[in-house]
Amino acid sequence: MRFGQCQRALQAAANDQRHDTLAVDEAFWERSIAINLKAYFFACQAVIPGMQAIGGGSIISFTSISYMLGKQVIPSM
Repeated sequence: MRFGQCQRALQAAANDQRHDTLAVDEAFWERSIAINLKAYFFACQAVIPGMQAIGGGSIISFTSISYMLGKQVIPSM
């Protein structure tokens, strides 16, 4: 490996565009999932083998607290 083994991974990505739940179309939904979930999964997938090889590591993923705001325009509500 060019940079050695990964011991820690910190990732943060979010698409926090606000839309009325009833106005969300499939294209917006797919783009949001790609940014908010897919990137996290594949980043973890990329670093886990190296972490396993050295006996462990840490992956810290964080995002927005928007879901806690109780807004009706957030599609996940």
